[in-house]
This record gives sequence, C-alpha cells and structure tokens, in this order.
Amino acid sequence: MRLLLLAVGLAVVSARQVIRGQGSTGTFSNPVICGDFPDNDVSVGADGLFYYSASNMHFSPGAPILRSADLVNWELIGHSVPTLDFGEKKSNKTWYWIACVDFNNSYVYTSSSPTGKWKQSATIGKCYYDCGLLIDDDDKMYVVWGSHIISISQLSPDGLSEVKSQDVFTSPPGTELMEGNRLYKKDGLYYVLNDYPQGLATYIWKSTTPWAPWTYKLLQAFTPAPVEDGITPHQGSLIKTSHGDWYFLSFTWAYPNGRMPVLASITWGSDGYPILTLVNGSWGTTYPNPLPTVKTPSWTGTDTFRGDKLDLILSAATVTNDTNDLYLARNTITHRVHGRFPVATIVLDTSNMHDGDRSGLVAFRDSNASSSIIMVKQRPGCIAIGFSGEICRIDDSHVVKHPKYFPGHPTYNKQYRDLITLERNIYERLGDHKGIITYLGIADAETGAIRLAYANQGDLSTYIGSHDMPSQSFRNGWVQLLVGTFYHIYCCKVLHQDVKLNNILVDNDCLKVIDFANGALFPLDAGMEATCTDDPLSRVDLLCLGCVIYSIITWQVFTYDFFEEGRWPMPAELPPTSGIPFGDIIKNCWDDKYSTIASLYKDVAAWLPQRH
Repeated sequence: MRLLLLAVGLAVVSARQVIRGQGSTGTFSNPVICGDFPDNDVSVGADGLFYYSASNMHFSPGAPILRSADLVNWELIGHSVPTLDFGEKKSNKTWYWIACVDFNNSYVYTSSSPTGKWKQSATIGKCYYDCGLLIDDDDKMYVVWGSHIISISQLSPDGLSEVKSQDVFTSPPGTELMEGNRLYKKDGLYYVLNDYPQGLATYIWKSTTPWAPWTYKLLQAFTPAPVEDGITPHQGSLIKTSHGDWYFLSFTWAYPNGRMPVLASITWGSDGYPILTLVNGSWGTTYPNPLPTVKTPSWTGTDTFRGDKLDLILSAATVTNDTNDLYLARNTITHRVHGRFPVATIVLDTSNMHDGDRSGLVAFRDSNASSSIIMVKQRPGCIAIGFSGEICRIDDSHVVKHPKYFPGHPTYNKQYRDLITLERNIYERLGDHKGIITYLGIADAETGAIRLAYANQGDLSTYIGSHDMPSQSFRNGWVQLLVGTFYHIYCCKVLHQDVKLNNILVDNDCLKVIDFANGALFPLDAGMEATCTDDPLSRVDLLCLGCVIYSIITWQVFTYDFFEEGRWPMPAELPPTSGIPFGDIIKNCWDDKYSTIASLYKDVAAWLPQRH
C-alpha cells in the first residue's frame, strides 16, 4: 500500500511518534496559523500525522512542509524544493512533490523523508496546473490538473512519468479559471475539490471512476470569513481524521499576514456530497477540537544565526546580482510575519562592515498590506535586550530595565509595559532573598522602568565557560541555594516560566535569579500543588532546573528549550546522569517525576547531609 502527499504551485511533508489522549475536548480558534501558508494540500502520513504542503512562490527553499497531530497546532519541518531549479506523494518509502511552476513543465521532487534531503527526480513535459495527487487502492497514481478544462493523468508506477491522460470535465457555466484541484476517494467514489477564485466559490465533483462522467455541486460561495476583513475561504483540502470525522482546511486572505489557514468541520449528505459546517451563516471563528491537542513549537522566537544553516522559518530571496531592485537582490534573508500585529526586533552587528558595504532591514509588501520599519536607537549603557525590555547599566551597583518602546505603536508598547509591570509586582511579592537579584524600586513612573541591582560577573552560562571548575562543596552550595530560591518563589505563589542559564546571574560568586517578565503571579491563597498537577507546562521550570543543576555539577553548559522543541526531551537527547552528584535528582527533573518544586526541594535537602 502507498500513501501520499500532493502539491500545488510550490508545496510539501514528515513523520514522528506522538502520545495522544483518548478524546478531544475544548475548542480551537481560526485562523489555525496566523501566517501566510496558501494553496494547502493536506494528507495523512503512515504515522497518522497530518502533512501540509503550501506555496511560497519565489522564495528559496521552496514549498514549505508543515506537520500536525491535531489539525490545529502545526509546525514547519522542511521544504520540498531545496533550490529554485525546479515540484508530492509518498510511495515505496519515497516522498514526492509534483508541480508546474513555469507553465510549461511539471517537476517531480523526491526524498526518503519529508524533512529532506529533497532532489529533482523527473520532468514531465506538460504543465500539471494546480494539481492534486491520489494514490488509489490498487497503487495507481492519478494527478488531477487544469483550469477551464480539467484533466486527469495516470502516472507510471514510480511516479516519474505519465502513461495516460484524459480531459474529464470543464468548469461550471459562468466560471473560467479554476484552481486548487484535489483528488480524493471515499466509499468507492472519486471526488475532485476545486475552486473559482473570482467568484470566491468552492466546487466538489463526484464520479464512479477517474475517467467516467463527473457531476458537481457547489460547496460554498461568498461565505463570510472568520477573520476581520478576510476574504471568503475557498481553496484547500478535505481531510479525514482517525476518528472518521472530516474537515475542510482552507485559507483566508487578510491584512497584514496574507493567506492564513482556517479550519471547519464538514459532514456528508445523503447525496454523497460534503456539507460545510457554518456558524450563523459564516465560517466559524471557533469549532470543537478535531483531536486531542498536541502542542508544537512556537512560531516566534529569537535566532542568533549560529552555525552554518538557516533556521527553517527563514528563507532566501536570491535571484540575481548587480541590481537596483530589492526584490532581485542577492543575500536577502526573509521571515514571513506571524501574528495579527507582528513585530520584529533585530540587533545588527556592523563591526566587520567596510566602506561601500550595505546591510539592513526592509519590509516587503504589496498592494494589500502596509508595513513600517522603526529604527530605535539603544539607550546609553545598554547591556542587554530581551523580549520585554532593554537593560541599561547606570553604574557599578545598579541597572534600569526599560520596557521596549516603538514610536507610534501604542498596542505593543502597552504589551511590553504590562510585562515589566508584572515583573515589578513579582519582585515586590518575592521581597529580599539571597538568590534573587535585588529589586530597587521604580526607576521611571511614566514609562514603568524598574531599577535592579547590577551583577558583576555576568550570567551563569558565561561564568561556567570562563571560570575553572570550583570545588564540589562550592557547587553543592550553589545547587542548594538555587533550589532553595525557587522553593521560595513557589511558596510566594509565583512561577518563573523562563528558567535558563542566562536568566541566572552571578554576583560576587553568588547566584541571582532574574527576569520574571514571563512569570505567573497567583493569588496568595492559590493551591500551587493542584495548579502544577493540573497543568503540565507549569512543571517545565523543573525540567529546566534539571538542566541548570546538571550544568553546575558537571561544569558543562547544557540546555534544553522545551518551548522551542514543543515537547519533553527524549532520553537520547539528554546526557547521562549516573554516577554524578545529584544524578538521580536531575533525572527526576527530566523525567517529569516531580509534581512541584516542593518535591525537588525535599530531595535536595535530604541528599546534602549525606554528602557532608
């Protein structure tokens, strides 16, 4: 048996094991991805996960591949077209991506894994315009394609050439150029899903064989979108879940993000055609979750450009040299916006640039979007810029943390000020503690800036890398202080939620916890044990504390970013802990054995006297 993934324009696919719950609860909100991923073609892999192939036009690498376990939470895992030298399905342990990108030929790309490495394997001498792929029960491969005249082509067993092609139907009366052709099979019948973009209409066609007469029905037209000012979702994919439920994943085009994926459930009528589930006559802003939720990594974050490979979320728009047209310029790295009101902040190092060199930040846009670039000069004494604020050294004893500020953007400025206000409230709740950076009060009531003590030896990661390993008793004392500090934080009904080596400073050889802007402040009468038990994410602090303790004990920096990976670490991703001090305790942190920091604190307190 063969499984498939197909494509349109430029598109993609992958696989991994996940642990699922027994049932789905709650609701999801549209759009399911607040970013530009148009022309989707979604199918189910052999692992039961969903693979989403999208267009990204002239950007390289081409044809982004997304993966999801629940149709709501998606992650970007690769690209089908590594370079624009020019086209998807999976068969015989080979993944395929097929598309016409130059209106003359169709290109076939293959890979042993959806995450790559992809290569161009064949060229078919006709344009499979906006094509969709079906691998039938007997392993025959069919491609549906075309605009006004819709055709179906049968491919060779290896999917690299055509053996038969036939025009099967023409577009409905009053329509012209159809797009988004997709081919499916259900209950022994064949279906083609396509759309008429000028009329914002989606059609579904039905036949008993790929070649027999086809009949059609309108699935939807001019349905109000679930996003403000968005156009009607009309092109996309039909998807069947493991529970036997069906969904239509389409996209709406709205400022400033572009074509954002939106999801709605469908049912099947007695006539064998699908029916779109609407909410008060519109595409719903929310629906019940299709499957148990499986979290994926955040779409936003920080990239420091380490190593020789770009992050998957970055693309290059390199076309030619010696041009005055920015769209054709070489050495252009791009990142599509994410979120309804996206903001990007960069730190540009110009120290190695010479006279005549040019570098900078630009916002690409077209007629349906607007954008602005705000150059914000660093404040005097700036020593660090984080997600929420800018830290400036005032003298040898204190610093000021200013909320980020962007002129003309009150929404974002309020967001950053609120984060610093939360951090101030947490410092005031925590009070003076040996293991927490000293809070010195409000620095500027108008902006919300706060004053903190200055730590003279940098962060813990830098300290470990620049100092010889101290004695075992010294390191044991650091572990005791660190765990005691987080137990104090826990007892004050606070969660840090961003525990990492560079959020722990060293001052006169004493550890100081900083940066509570991502923290959570609970009522003083809150039951923290119940909170941590009910919410697994609240125990991520314990996972990260295990990494910090390991780094202190071995004097080797080790980190694991749960929010970047979107999951608890696999055993192979963790270093061995057998035979090292606190080894069993570290392993318990990594294995999610502690329900709260109180359990960790108790184990550390019991371990230390045995070693003195």
